[in-house]
Amino acid sequence: MVDKSELDLSAEHIQSVCGTDPVAIAILLGHGLEGLMEGLQDVQSFHFRDLPGFPVKSEPSQNEGVLTIGVLEGARVAFLHGYGSYSDTGILNSMALPFETLTVLGCTTLAMATGVTSVNADIIPGHIISVVDHINLSGLNPLVGAASEGGFMSLAEAYDPRLQRRLRRATVSAGVSFQDAVMMWFPGLTFATAAEVKVARTLGADVIGHSFIPELIVARRIGLRVVMFGVVAGYSAGFANGNPTHASFRAGSQQGVISLRRLWRAFLRVKEEAWSGQTSQP
Repeated sequence: MVDKSELDLSAEHIQSVCGTDPVAIAILLGHGLEGLMEGLQDVQSFHFRDLPGFPVKSEPSQNEGVLTIGVLEGARVAFLHGYGSYSDTGILNSMALPFETLTVLGCTTLAMATGVTSVNADIIPGHIISVVDHINLSGLNPLVGAASEGGFMSLAEAYDPRLQRRLRRATVSAGVSFQDAVMMWFPGLTFATAAEVKVARTLGADVIGHSFIPELIVARRIGLRVVMFGVVAGYSAGFANGNPTHASFRAGSQQGVISLRRLWRAFLRVKEEAWSGQTSQP
């Protein structure tokens, strides 16, 4: 899936600057959620353009991809933010090499933070959600054509149950609650239509997202454990008078950053339960 020479070069460059202490956890940030980086110490940043194999824009801009490594709540954390995901690049497995690089740096856990729109009257704008499952009927899958690299893969526990329980325990010290949600993924770059929203509701979705499902699949193929949480940036089109725009969606996501940051930092502080071999849901 990746060029090993580029993987080695990127990992070596990062370690030459940051040292070889392992990264405990990484987080992929949706656009507008960079506020989750607040409080990061001992910061080292790398532009994707300087890391072989990382996705880059043909014309550099302020939204180019950046890998930032530092210490937060006593944990060594890597943040992936800016340009790079499928919605930016149009390449389904564009984050494969960055994720592989994380594993070389010692990372085994990936968090994803994203904005979503609600199709459930009980999940209102400003609320925090934990994605426990998703619906992807787009026909898009980054593993198509990669059958020789492992064949069909189960997504039964794509959203790691232990990480979900850890997130739930973090609510105690964070003073922030969240709601479990099934997310239906539409690739964008358009918001779902009112008719598509009706389909999503009928099929059992609670929220609609336009980010990170290809990235989730790639991460699971690589062996990273994943937890996904997000901010409800508004209602979806045709539901509860929803009519999302780029500006309103970004503003709605940013309004939830403080609560999401409190939950994220508490999540880092909470120790994960020992694995018992059980696969029951939280």
